[in-house]
Amino acid sequence: MKQVFNVSKAKKLLSEANLDAIVATAPENVFYSTGSNIITMSLIRRLAFFILPRDGDAVFGVNRIEMSKAKNTSWIKDIRPYAAGEWEPAKVVDFFAGLIKDLGLAKARVGLDVEQFSAEYFGMLTKLVPEVKFVNDQPIFDRLRAVKTPEEVTRLSDAAMATAKAITIAFEMARVGDTERDVARNQCDLVFEFGADNVTACVLGSGESNLEAHHLPVDKKLKAGEILHTDFCANFEGYGSDISRTAVVGRARK
Repeated sequence: MKQVFNVSKAKKLLSEANLDAIVATAPENVFYSTGSNIITMSLIRRLAFFILPRDGDAVFGVNRIEMSKAKNTSWIKDIRPYAAGEWEPAKVVDFFAGLIKDLGLAKARVGLDVEQFSAEYFGMLTKLVPEVKFVNDQPIFDRLRAVKTPEEVTRLSDAAMATAKAITIAFEMARVGDTERDVARNQCDLVFEFGADNVTACVLGSGESNLEAHHLPVDKKLKAGEILHTDFCANFEGYGSDISRTAVVGRARK
């Protein structure tokens, strides 16, 4: 995917906020900033760090297990690995503090998306770099991400169309006697065929199953005249779709 992160705009915003650097640790901010969709950040809370100094080039810090992914997908040249597991928070934070010091930011004003950075990690970090003034930079990332580039608009549009098509065809394939799982399986197979990397949610129910707000498909068979409903989400190269559709099994009653 083409680089969507606007370095010059980001530096302008951090200068306006009187910051010496901005840091991203939240999965969505790291993906947007670096171009690398590291799914373990969301699945097992494995941290990665994007740092953009006001007077310098961007740095990308990742777990060494993710180095290949980062090198193959990110536009950033300076990628630095750390060797620590999620169960070793002190080592992870020590690596982050080391990055701050290496970049000459040990006495700087640094933006950090603090709402995503745990209190435990933040407490350890401030002890390691006590002279750093940390400021919440989430508003900067909100402003950067609010206006989509043409590349992002295309990506989001394609994701939505592929997901809607998968639902439509799966519903057209459904017959009385099929199970909810059958319909859900068809949706998933189709959305992968249409380019999805993974399915993030597959809510699907028929008849009374829809009394549950987010019913997961089971072996219940479809009956004529029932309402069939789905709320289906997939991921396409880091950009997500979320589409809900409702239909009637067989012919609708007047």
